[in-house]
Amino acid sequence: ALAWNDEEPPLRVANPMSTEQEYLRTTLRGSILSTLSMNQHNSRDGLRLFEAGRVYIPREQDLPDEREVLVGAMTGRRTSENWLISDEQIDFYDAKGVLETLLNELGVEYIFDQYSDSLFMPGRCAEIRSGQLRIGIIGEVHIQVLEQFQIDTTPVILFDLNLEHISQILSDASAKFQSLPRYPGAYRDLALVLARDIQSSKVEAIIKRHPLVAGTTLFDVYEGTGIPEGKCSLAYR
Repeated sequence: ALAWNDEEPPLRVANPMSTEQEYLRTTLRGSILSTLSMNQHNSRDGLRLFEAGRVYIPREQDLPDEREVLVGAMTGRRTSENWLISDEQIDFYDAKGVLETLLNELGVEYIFDQYSDSLFMPGRCAEIRSGQLRIGIIGEVHIQVLEQFQIDTTPVILFDLNLEHISQILSDASAKFQSLPRYPGAYRDLALVLARDIQSSKVEAIIKRHPLVAGTTLFDVYEGTGIPEGKCSLAYR
């Protein structure tokens, strides 16, 4: 299961080493979930796994398109067991923070945008784009998929990065020196009451267009007393 995408049937190896290696993989998602399934009971703390490798996308009348990808999965406790810390579980935003740190360190500009994929729970999936390139996808794995892999811990957050596209972005970028600011930065909080179906990533993109804005973070979402029905308050810093 999940050894390949339904829309991209795999190529069969002429002389496979075993029946389990009969086809070239078009995705690493099934592999990382199988590894998670085998290791889920070996640790009382959270599991954070990743796998990097090549996938092979078939092309008509040609050799397959070989792509370097990085897939990771996170589940379980957010921190090591400690009587001072509550037993909180890893969620979507923990994994999102890992990717944000990675991409920021690489100097890649990106946005998270709403996306739909049958592997993930509806409404809990996002694609990661840099300009016109889709560099990855992240989401909470669907409960039915976890059952297929006999994974008991929930939620499981999985991300899939296209290293070829990230490498292309880095090769096109040029390092630029930026002088230190003459004056210290200032923080401002901005609360907006918007329709619930408006994506936060689009609001952040508009805020970042201002030449004096270095960055922005969504730090609070409120629905309740004082907020009209069908709307919510998004607070940015």
